[in-house]
Amino acid sequence: TGAVTHVVINDGDTSHDINFSLSGSNLPDTYKVYRSRATENFERQNDLTNAGSSFSLSMPAQSIVTLTTAAELPNANRSSAAAPSSPPS
Repeated sequence: TGAVTHVVINDGDTSHDINFSLSGSNLPDTYKVYRSRATENFERQNDLTNAGSSFSLSMPAQSIVTLTTAAELPNANRSSAAAPSSPPS
């Protein structure tokens, strides 16, 4: 699909600013941002704009952040999947 995705993990006990310096052509200008941590499960955050080849990301302690240009990723907290039915007796 040509989508670009970065998954960043901060397993430390303090927050960190992560600086990205990318090379290549046709680098994305905007990423969708999803975050997981103790109080969030793949929660959509504000888009990261004006990214290009150099940008920064604030990472809370004990978190996983996914940056992607994919069309749309499912959000676990908005999922409406039905629970499986019981097998017949």
